[in-house]
Amino acid sequence: MAQYDFKLFQGLIVDDILDAAIQELDVMFGTEETELLGDYSYGVNFEQFLWTMSPSPSDVDQYLLMKIHAQTYFCNLLDVHVNTEVMQGTLRDIYVVKISIMGNNGNLKPLKNWMFK
Repeated sequence: MAQYDFKLFQGLIVDDILDAAIQELDVMFGTEETELLGDYSYGVNFEQFLWTMSPSPSDVDQYLLMKIHAQTYFCNLLDVHVNTEVMQGTLRDIYVVKISIMGNNGNLKPLKNWMFK
């Protein structure tokens, strides 16, 4: 099995493409635009995008797919699907982003859920 150079902790190496894709998404979602020196478009600017523009779930899906295709390597090797739902919140709505990938058998496997409040 191939090993990818994504060291999480000393001595721990991510050696699965799915784990590397999850790591990529966590880093991308945790980075605001303009935070990465040299690449000011890297990251996802959710605060401005969600709360200033109040997008529809399909707009969020399109935005995230655009960001994933432009800013990741391992996710582009996989068949990634994004599905966003909006839950009614008390102060503001909650966006639940579900990312799934196509497995080798052709079935969608849930990858991870992210919630943005």
